[in-house]
Parts: sequence; C-alpha cells; structure tokens
Amino acid sequence: MKQLAYLHHRLARLRRRRQRFRQATAASAVAIAVLAVLGAVFALDWCFQQNEDLWQRLFLLAVGAMAIVWATRRYALPWLGKREDQLEIALLVQRHAGIDSDLVAALQFESPEAPQWGSAQLETAVIEKVALRQEGLDVMAALPRQPLAGRLKVLAAVVAVWVLVGLFFPQHVRVFFNRLLLGAQHYPSQTQIVALSVNGKNIDFSSPREAAVHVSYGRPVSFEVKATGSRPTGGRVELAGAGPGKAAVVALEPSSGGQEDESCAVFQGRYPRLIQPARYQVYLGDAWTDPLVLDVTPLPIVEVEPEVVPPLYARHNGQEVQKLPRGTGQFAVIEGSEVRLRVHSDRPLKSVALTVGEKPIAPVRRQAELSEEGETWAPKTVGTPLAAVTEPLRYSIQVTDAEDQQLERPVEGFIRIEPDLPPRVAAATKTPFILPAAQPTIYFGATDDHAVGRVWLTWEVLRDGASAAAEAPQEQIDIYRSADAAKLQATQEGIYTFDLGSLHLSRGDTLRVTLHASDYRGQREGKTAHAEPLVFQVTDEEGILSSMLEGDQKSARELESIIKNLLGIAGGDSP
Repeated sequence: MKQLAYLHHRLARLRRRRQRFRQATAASAVAIAVLAVLGAVFALDWCFQQNEDLWQRLFLLAVGAMAIVWATRRYALPWLGKREDQLEIALLVQRHAGIDSDLVAALQFESPEAPQWGSAQLETAVIEKVALRQEGLDVMAALPRQPLAGRLKVLAAVVAVWVLVGLFFPQHVRVFFNRLLLGAQHYPSQTQIVALSVNGKNIDFSSPREAAVHVSYGRPVSFEVKATGSRPTGGRVELAGAGPGKAAVVALEPSSGGQEDESCAVFQGRYPRLIQPARYQVYLGDAWTDPLVLDVTPLPIVEVEPEVVPPLYARHNGQEVQKLPRGTGQFAVIEGSEVRLRVHSDRPLKSVALTVGEKPIAPVRRQAELSEEGETWAPKTVGTPLAAVTEPLRYSIQVTDAEDQQLERPVEGFIRIEPDLPPRVAAATKTPFILPAAQPTIYFGATDDHAVGRVWLTWEVLRDGASAAAEAPQEQIDIYRSADAAKLQATQEGIYTFDLGSLHLSRGDTLRVTLHASDYRGQREGKTAHAEPLVFQVTDEEGILSSMLEGDQKSARELESIIKNLLGIAGGDSP
C-alpha cells in the first residue's frame, strides 16, 4: 500500500482536474450558447423593433431561452453526468502512456481480497514493478484538453465580437439589455422624441402600460411632440380603433407658436373628434413611440323626470304630485302648476345648470347620492317660473361630470299650458209671463273642467222698447260662491227664486235675466261664461189667463195633428 501511495495521490489529483476540465467545457458551451443567442436576439430586435410589440418580444425571448436549453442539453450536460473512479482513471493513464495492464493490476492487488486470487509472489512482483515506474509516469496526459481549448477559442471570438459592439455601439447595447428586461427604451435614432402631450397632459411614453389618457367623448384630441437631434419636416400620429378598419393618420406640423428653441423642435397635430377608444403611435423622422392608449370616457347619461304639482282645485282623487315617465321632455300642465325637474345621471356630477327661457335657475342641488341607478339632482323652484307655470316655457339642462365633461347638446324640453276652458252655464224657467211682483223660479246649472268658482245673475228692464237701466241700475246677485277651496266641485246646479218686488215693474215691461259663471283658479282671476238671457214679459192676471188659454189651444192643435198623423188622415199636417 505504501509503495503505491504516490501513485494514488497523483491519480486522485488527475480525477479532480478531469472533473474541473469537464465542468469548464460544459460552462464554456453554455456561455457560447448564451452569448450567441443574445447576439441573434439583439440583431432581430434591432431590425424589427418597429414591428414588434411586447408579446412578440416575449415570444422572441422564449425562443432564445429554448435554444439555450437545447444547447445546454446537447453540449453541456454530457460533460457533467459522468463520474470516474480510480480504476477508470488508471485505465485512461495506461491508454495515454502506452503501457501494459500492470498499472491496473497493481492497484487491484493492493485490495484486501488479493491474497485469495492466486500467487502472493506474483502480486508482490507486479506492485514492485509499478512502484519503480510511478515517478516517471505522466498521468496528466489523460486530461481532456482539446475539447476545452476548442470551445475556449470559440468563446473568446464571441466575447471579442460583443466587446467590439459594446465599444462602437454602447448606447445600442445598453438599450438592448433594457429591452431584454422588457423595458420600453428604443435604440438610438437621429431624431429623439423627448416629450409628448395629449390635450395638454404630459405622457410618460416610456411606460406604455401606464400612459393611458382619458379623452372626453366626441371631443377633439390635440397632440404636441417635442424632439431633438435631426429635425424632420413633419411627422404623423396613427390612430387605430379596437375593431377592424383603416387607421386614421394625423399630420404633425412644425409649431408656429414660437415654442421652438435651438435644441428642441415642437410639432402639433389635431384629431377632430374621438368617439371610441383607440391606440396611437407617434412617428417623427426615424423616431417613434410604442403603441399608447386613448381611453374615451363616455358622456353621462342624463334623463329628466318631471313632477307636476297641479293647483289645489285641479287635483283629482287627492293626487298631489303627478310623476311623468322619465325621459319626458315635452308635456302640458294646468296653468298655475308647480313643475319639478328631477335630473337623473348614471355617474357622479360636479354641477347641473338649468335654464328656463333665458333665465338660469339656481341652485340645482344633489338630492340622492350615487347608487346603482345613479344620482339625482333637482332645482329649487321657489321664486322661479317653475313655481307656478302661467305661460309656455322652454328649458335646457347642461351637466358637468367629475372629469369636467359636458353634454354635446344640453337636454332640452318644452312645457305647454294645458287648455283650461271657461265654464259652461245654462238657465231655464217655466213660463215667460210674469206679474210685476212675481217670484219666478230660475233653474240653472254650471260646469267646469276643474271647479266652478262663482255663479251670479244680472238683469235689465226694457220699457217701451228702451232700456230702463238708468231708472233701475243693474245689480249682481250671487247665487253661488266658493267658500272652501278644499270643497270645490266641477258642477253646480240648483233653483233660484228671483223676487221682483223691488224692481217696480209694470204691465208691458220686459225683463231680461242673464246668468254668469266663472271657474276657480286660485289667486288668479277665473274665466267667465254667460248663459242665454231669460226674457220675461210683465203682464197682469188677464194676460196670464190669456197666455194659458193660448197655450192650451196650441197644445190641443198639436195633439190633434199627432192623432191624425197616426191614423193617416189627410190634412194631418194642418195647424
């Protein structure tokens, strides 16, 4: 054992060095694969940077990673999976030194089981022979130098290429590793975009995922781009909607507002009306931005729900408030009604402006906080034309939401006045012939759409065909007048006995009695209607009897005519 101790030490050292050589060979293969794949990705990323997005870059990196994995399994793992013992190392040394098998045999004869194999003298002779040759034996010749040397040359060449690229294009290399980490930097160009603003808002275009801009629905979009380096004559902004279709192009023209200086050029463009979300890219000279997002904030949905409070006299079945369907813009109300315009919005609002005619109505306050159905605003009607509508009114409503957006066109409506017709009145009496001091009975009836406010009569005396108003001035006699606004009725009818004793009538006079009625309209004056005048002839008792006889004779002739008509007797039509 002691005779071959030096040999054992050298073989163990050889095994360790062979292991390190294999590890270095595998590592060089991995390094070559990584640098080569990075070079290929660098070249592809630089050539196609304008046509790739984040997902394409991720796909390119995934393909590169798969290539590195394949190269590692193909050229590195075979060098790492092998484990060598002392006998295998001895066989390699025998093969490289060109000696017989005594080296392996001597090592085997040193084992405890060797005495059982055969001649002890032979075993001792082999061991002594190998011990004498161990110092002159070149065991390190069995190191795998050639594969490692070849790969190190290839690795040196690849590293040299990267060093040269880094020396001549340091910015490109720096940007590449930024993009390798999914950054948004672009490779250096002759023109550099240093600032971008949309509708006056500065955009961090280096972080596309955080650069979304909210634009009001249907409003123009203004672009302003600042650039340094080579100054192009113009540029463009390409806008593409979510659906299929051709992208819109907005021309970028040099600014004429005096904002340019020696180091920075300003370009401006404007898109007239944006109605849907879009992605946009800025192109200026050989510089460009990654796709950025324009979000369209929809306008609030605003609906008006009118509430009408009719006058007390016009309320039916005790209904105090009449709610019209939401969205009703034109409607009619009874004159004197209060109108409450409740404004509903599906999103929070900053303010609501109501204009009636040419007069703004203030204030309009929030009544219901935001819920699933939105929020509600309503104006204060006291002291406004809406408190008691007496004439047709046109109104408009404009709102401002939390993002200072306003409706493209205000919500407009029109309040009409529902026709309130004058009352209808009628009067009748039994006979037109009266005595001077009689008390004729007058039957009357008055009706209105809502409520009758008053019924009265006037009279006029005619003597010898001329009016006697100067002798007996006309007076008004109230037959009915509303006393309690809560008990108004739409119909009034009854009987009135007219005492003629104070009129000093005489035979031959004519008395004309007219009934009048007006409707009830609260504090406002009602409309008046007149019945057909009742004409009374003043006579004496003989005249009354004569009129009665004449009436009986007329009735008899009419009855006789009816009988003859029924019997088919000729002359049935004679008086």
